[in-house]
Amino acid sequence: MIIESLELDNFKSFGRKTKIVFRRGFTVITGPNGSGKSNIGDSLLFVLGNRSSKVVRADRLGDLIHSSEAGSERRHCSVTVTLLNGPEDGSPGERVVIRRELVRDQDGYKSNYYINGVHAKLSDLDALLSSLRIYLDSYSFVLQGDINNIVKMTGNERRKLIESISGIEAFDTQIQKAQTDMDRIADNLGKLEIIRQQDEIRKKQLEAEKQKAEEYNSLKERLTSLKHTLLYIEGEAIKRDLNSHTVQMGALQQEILDLEGQVSSLEKVIGQKNSEIAKLKEDLEASGNSELLKIRDRIQDLRLKVATEDMKISDGRDLVASLRNEIHETEDYVKKSRGRSEWIRSNITQSEEQLKLLREKISTVSNELQKLRNDSEFSSRRLIEKQRELKDLDLKISEVKAEIDRSGEDLNGIIQRLGELSVALGKLEEKKKQAEFQVRDAQWRLNEIQETDRSGSRNIQQLSQKYYDLKSRIGELRNEKEHLMKELNRLGKEQAELQGALSSRPGSRALSVIASARSSARIRGIIGPVKELITFDASFRSAVEAAAGSRLNAVVVQDDGVAEECLNLLKETKAGKLTFLPLNKLLPGRPRGKAITVRESEGSLGYVFENVKFDEKYLNAVWFAFQDTVIVRDIKTARKYMGGVRLVTLDGDIFEASGAITGGFQEKQKGSEDLDRRMAEIGSGIRELNDKLEAINSELPELEEEFDRIQEELRVTSKEEGSKTGEKSALLRSLEAGKQELQRVSSEISAIMDRIGSVEQEKQKVQAHIDSLRSETQRLEMEKEKVYSQIKDISPSYYSREQDMEAELENFRNKEKEFSGEISKLSAEDQFILEKVSEMERKISDLNRTLESKASEIREREISKSELESELRKLREMEEEIDRKTGEISRRIGEIDASIRSHEDQIANLRALQTTKREMIITLQAKIQMFSQRMEEIAEEMSAVCGTVISEIRSSHEAKRQISGVQASIEALGPVNQLAIQEYEEVSRDLSSLNEEIENLASERNALIKLLQELNDKKVSVFMDTFNGINNKMRSIYHELSGGGEAFLELSDPSKPLESEVYIKAKPKGTRFTKIEALSGGEKSLTALSFILAVQRTNPSSVYFLDEVDMFLDAANAERMARMFRANAETSQIIMVSLKQIVTRYANSLIGVTSQDGITSEVFERAVEEEAV
Repeated sequence: MIIESLELDNFKSFGRKTKIVFRRGFTVITGPNGSGKSNIGDSLLFVLGNRSSKVVRADRLGDLIHSSEAGSERRHCSVTVTLLNGPEDGSPGERVVIRRELVRDQDGYKSNYYINGVHAKLSDLDALLSSLRIYLDSYSFVLQGDINNIVKMTGNERRKLIESISGIEAFDTQIQKAQTDMDRIADNLGKLEIIRQQDEIRKKQLEAEKQKAEEYNSLKERLTSLKHTLLYIEGEAIKRDLNSHTVQMGALQQEILDLEGQVSSLEKVIGQKNSEIAKLKEDLEASGNSELLKIRDRIQDLRLKVATEDMKISDGRDLVASLRNEIHETEDYVKKSRGRSEWIRSNITQSEEQLKLLREKISTVSNELQKLRNDSEFSSRRLIEKQRELKDLDLKISEVKAEIDRSGEDLNGIIQRLGELSVALGKLEEKKKQAEFQVRDAQWRLNEIQETDRSGSRNIQQLSQKYYDLKSRIGELRNEKEHLMKELNRLGKEQAELQGALSSRPGSRALSVIASARSSARIRGIIGPVKELITFDASFRSAVEAAAGSRLNAVVVQDDGVAEECLNLLKETKAGKLTFLPLNKLLPGRPRGKAITVRESEGSLGYVFENVKFDEKYLNAVWFAFQDTVIVRDIKTARKYMGGVRLVTLDGDIFEASGAITGGFQEKQKGSEDLDRRMAEIGSGIRELNDKLEAINSELPELEEEFDRIQEELRVTSKEEGSKTGEKSALLRSLEAGKQELQRVSSEISAIMDRIGSVEQEKQKVQAHIDSLRSETQRLEMEKEKVYSQIKDISPSYYSREQDMEAELENFRNKEKEFSGEISKLSAEDQFILEKVSEMERKISDLNRTLESKASEIREREISKSELESELRKLREMEEEIDRKTGEISRRIGEIDASIRSHEDQIANLRALQTTKREMIITLQAKIQMFSQRMEEIAEEMSAVCGTVISEIRSSHEAKRQISGVQASIEALGPVNQLAIQEYEEVSRDLSSLNEEIENLASERNALIKLLQELNDKKVSVFMDTFNGINNKMRSIYHELSGGGEAFLELSDPSKPLESEVYIKAKPKGTRFTKIEALSGGEKSLTALSFILAVQRTNPSSVYFLDEVDMFLDAANAERMARMFRANAETSQIIMVSLKQIVTRYANSLIGVTSQDGITSEVFERAVEEEAV
């Protein structure tokens, strides 16, 4: 594949439509500097899809469109390239035409691509070029600066370049994917390990529950016999207790009547004392109390003003300290800047001394070179003639270079002036921003003050309304809180009475202790037993109570910390044991497979927990009580589905998942349902009251804080109105000053912008002159090369000596140029520092003035504060005098008030005593009723209980003690899970499956670790293959180009090639190996070119474009390079821009570029005959 032709229209310097025909082989593009040669390469990059305008040497896309003569504006450009994809024998092949156009419209610039006349995407073009073996990113196109970039690259950058060439990025993608898979597996392993731990814990729990179930059955048999014995003894004892309780109740009723009489007498005394207090308060008002209130209001007002002045004085002192700190920092900056200036001047002096020495060396070498030429031992006429020509050329070159140096100094001066103007412009821009901010800020604050003036009175009115609203709301909440506390106490007492009636039930004492702790708020966070949290239809009562059993008494608490407090309380009071359900730790449950199936079957009434109502936040607690037990209609239905699922019938018969059946007949105690229902209602009421109290306790402090804030804001707001007039005048003055400053700074900015434009034009003229002189220097150097070549043919030894001295002289001149540039740069920095120091000194002066102003203001405020404090002292003396006069009345009021409080305390104590005695009567009545009912129940229960009387037990105390012991043992066991065996087996199977899954994941992880190692090894292998390939090709190429030299690539750490730096070392013929950075200019270029050609051979392309890669090569090296390109052109098309005549001699075809008017480029072509080489 070759480039057959290139057509440019309005592209950069090609203002007229120009078509360039390329031939196979080696094509050289030549012409004067600035004629547009490199624009041909830019056009190829442009049409082949390069996205960056910087690569095609343009600051913006619009610079690619040809700039024609004044008055004629062009809005588009285009480049068309024709590629011939066919055999190399010249027979017809397939042509591909690629066109790219750039069109300017109102929205900017639009770029379009066409392939064979059809509009195409950039991705389509990339695919086409890849198929044609044209690679834009693999040194197929070598531009100006690429050679130097290779030299300047760090070792790491060269390694990354070789990585890119080798294509190992694909391995990085695979490595990343494998690492991601490993992270996923590690995450899964962690999750499975947690699940395994939970299952193992569950397995241990089930094993313990199985043992508890067996112990439970044994204890139940013993309990039956003990209860039968207790019933027998209890019947005899109840008859004796009835008479005793009746007598106690009569005595308590008489005591209550006596206490009521005492309360009435005390209330009469309190009424008399309240009348006496009212009269004393009237006397107090007449004695000057209203005047005292006014004085105290004034004292409060003065205290506020003193505090305000104190705050402003403190703020002023903080500002003074800040100003002093800023002055210190600015002075420190000035000191450091002066030190930097002295250091710069010292460096300038040293650089000038070194520059002087260099110039002396240049003079010495120049004289020696001249002497060599004058004293040459060769006297042939032809050599003398060539020496004379060489002297003339050296003289001309020296004159042109001297003119370049003078123009360069002028250009540096212009650049320095531009820098100074840019600094000045930056300062003015900053001042402009400050002025704009001052104007905006003053205007905004004026608007705020005007808005505040309109809303001031409205704001005070709103604050007053808020004040009274908050005061009213706070009163309402306090009253409501008092009412709720009374109601809570009432419900607590009723709950205690009912709990006494239920005291015979297992665990009732422990429940009573916990209920008391909840109602008295001794322990916060107790929600209540499960049975209080649920409601259900009466038809489900038997099923619900049987399904949950003792778990209905499990107490729900907010968190495990509350549970710990409750456990400690039960231990302290020795009240027994209870199960606690902390909501923050309970785990959710889910029905098992068999339960789900039965629930959907005929005869099922759903899960138990579905037939009770409860708050959703207690779901996990309700699940604990009922699990996945299913309600069925009757025993027949239960038998149909039993096995593997827990069932309960509407009559309360339990069918365990293991196959065990519990049921039969159990007579209900009379009134027990009513007691349970009332206990649930009281529990619900206590929870609601506690919730309301918690809400009030949360809201009340916030309202009181808001009330205090509004009260303070009312005081401050009324005083702020008077200070706004002065602030408004100051802001108006600030606004006007800001506008004037803004106008002045804008004028100065405009003037500097005009100066910058003028200096930029001057800079362009000088730069153009320098470019012209450099072109002339290149032309003279080419003539000089020709003369050197002729001298070499005449006298090789003289040529070698003169070449060495020329190289040394050129080296000294380059160093001279570097020192001159460094001196100019340091001088510019010193000038900038001096200007900055001057600015900082002005700033210090301004800060000192501000500091003095603020210090004066602080002194004035301290005087004002002293005057306010003096007035405050006088008012306090007046307050003490009035207090003394009214003190006796106030003391008497206090004594009477204390007496009233004492009587009220006595009444409260008497009321409490009445309440206690009434509670005792209620308790006695409940017990009498209970004993009567119990007498009837005992006879029924003795016939119902299947057991025998234990003759060794002769007292109810002993019977109850043993019953309590057995019940305590049963309660200690907690809930008995009859499904434990089946669940134990299921958990064991799950654990086995889980362990197998964990082993599989571990094996997969090990395989991924092995894959990662293989990928990393392959990545290193591919990199080293590419590295070694480039290295071997570079050795061969450099040996050929340098005429026998050696060059190679070296890794800083061969054991870690992907972390190493890549060094390029070369050994020109007759020297030793040296890093590329230490070589001379021409040697650097030759070595870097060898590296690029080696890369090209590693990733060969069908077309190569090289732009002045021979710029720094001498004639001999350039000739060897051209000879190599001519040979390589047999397999690829090579297009090269060059100014060297020796290179053109090896070209198959030449393309000349020139420009008559300096704006538009013109092209001519010529085929070179084979014999010309």
